[in-house]
Amino acid sequence: MEAEDNRAVQEIIESLEPGERAAVFALWADELGRGWVPKRTDLEAALHVVRSRRP
Repeated sequence: MEAEDNRAVQEIIESLEPGERAAVFALWADELGRGWVPKRTDLEAALHVVRSRRP
């Protein structure tokens, strides 16, 4: 299950536009620096935040 979730996260990240990808990683910078590994639901929530900030 975890391997499937990791693949899903990778596929979503690869499908993002460069600006979206940068924004998601900026939101997660501190957590990633501490070794946190996001799950698919974390990515979906971050994308919601990033996309809701679009004009």
